[in-house]
Amino acid sequence: MHRLPPRQPWFSILFAAALLCLAFAPVVSAMAAIAVADAHDCRLDEGGFYPCVVAGHDVGALIGTMAIAAWLFLVTQPLAIAIASGWLVVLALKRAVTHYKKGRHNLTPTG
Repeated sequence: MHRLPPRQPWFSILFAAALLCLAFAPVVSAMAAIAVADAHDCRLDEGGFYPCVVAGHDVGALIGTMAIAAWLFLVTQPLAIAIASGWLVVLALKRAVTHYKKGRHNLTPTG
């Protein structure tokens, strides 16, 4: 009899964690930019890049780009939802096939 491989739930957990990182990376980037700008009394808005000196280096363009990256959330969040939905369909189909192969189905007529 053919044995099915053991379940590996760690893969699903890592996959879900990677999706969360993908979805929220732009928001985390923007929050970091806001924190740096607040800590160093720098101007930060979507109107342009302003000088911001941190440890002797101008990071204004960098934190400005990081702040604007928050708009990528409008792409990454639906993308992560679509990937997660597809993954759930794959898991459901896999479970249905496993259920069928183990003989837990009843296809015989009941008389």
